[in-house]
Amino acid sequence: MQWLDAKVRDFVRRQSRMATEEAELLREVEDTRLWHWLGYPSIVAYVEARFGIGPHAAMERLRTARDLAELPEINEALAKGAITYGHARELTRKVTPATEANWLDHTRNMRVGDVQRELAGRAKGDTPDSPKRPELERVRVVFEVTPAIKARLREMRALADEERGERQDDSAFLEMLLRDFAERDQRTDVTSTRPAYQVAMTICRTCRAATQTSGGREVVVPQGTAELACCDAEHLGDLDADEPARITRSVTERMRKQILARDGNRCVVPGCRSARHLDAHHIIFRSLGGPHALWNLCALCSGHHAALHDGKLSITGRAPDLVVVNHRERCDRDLTDDGSCACPVLHSRPPGDAQPAPSTNHATTARADNASEMTADADAAGRHVHN
Repeated sequence: MQWLDAKVRDFVRRQSRMATEEAELLREVEDTRLWHWLGYPSIVAYVEARFGIGPHAAMERLRTARDLAELPEINEALAKGAITYGHARELTRKVTPATEANWLDHTRNMRVGDVQRELAGRAKGDTPDSPKRPELERVRVVFEVTPAIKARLREMRALADEERGERQDDSAFLEMLLRDFAERDQRTDVTSTRPAYQVAMTICRTCRAATQTSGGREVVVPQGTAELACCDAEHLGDLDADEPARITRSVTERMRKQILARDGNRCVVPGCRSARHLDAHHIIFRSLGGPHALWNLCALCSGHHAALHDGKLSITGRAPDLVVVNHRERCDRDLTDDGSCACPVLHSRPPGDAQPAPSTNHATTARADNASEMTADADAAGRHVHN
């Protein structure tokens, strides 16, 4: 049966060579605007019609074709049949001309799924030796729904974007839906102090890394997500203690009601009209000694709260007199690969003799009241902890 396997291998090599030719044709179609001359509204519509594929697949083929033009070594390996089209497609997402040789050597004998796992958690331009960053990992979630549900979902997304005053990514939008479901018993009370949902998180007593258990496995929590926990969490104390400690809360129910009433039961970020999914945020971080005082607390929607701890937003001042800076609007250069501002976000120490909150020297678990971005699993949405 080796002859049959040899025929299959030869067919795969010819497919790879044809993929290279396809990429060249697509680039030529785009350069000459052939699609416009033939009366198609866009090049995506032209590719859909000629290749018999859907819009997402058409856009992905066009993206891969453009990227292959900038990556000669990957393009050559594909033309020779050394790698498959799927292999090349995944590499073009994160590889640059400076790193393509390293990635080709590192992934040459890998399957496409293995290549995807190697690239997950890495930014464009990273090398195989670069450490993975959990906040960059994404998983694909697919639903099959009726056309009516799809139309309703699009309408809800448009309303959510209008409420926040900006386009949200998939994780932020799904998190809003999840919190809406979790809060179904308290929707009539915008000042409710009950947590939307709670997830246990543990901080290592040695390295201060935060983790949580999801689906029976331990998931690393991004630093920004863990910092978010300092703002609004229940602290369970030392997990190795002989006697369980008394559960404490970062923000009491009474204080939360005062914060929401003062801020008008809405997010304090200008332009945001969100009156749901509101978290209590420490303007001066708890890790920098920020106190649990009303002047150091403000209401933020879950999306802007996550953006702040990701470095895309900063808030200074004393509530309610606050200065909000959107770093994505302020800076037109030095943006990181995930779209955040590379400028340092400074959070000054509190006035007077207040000192930074001491870091605990033991593992702790917090059940957070606020929401954050999704990481490796849908049910691993980051909830936060005490630093």
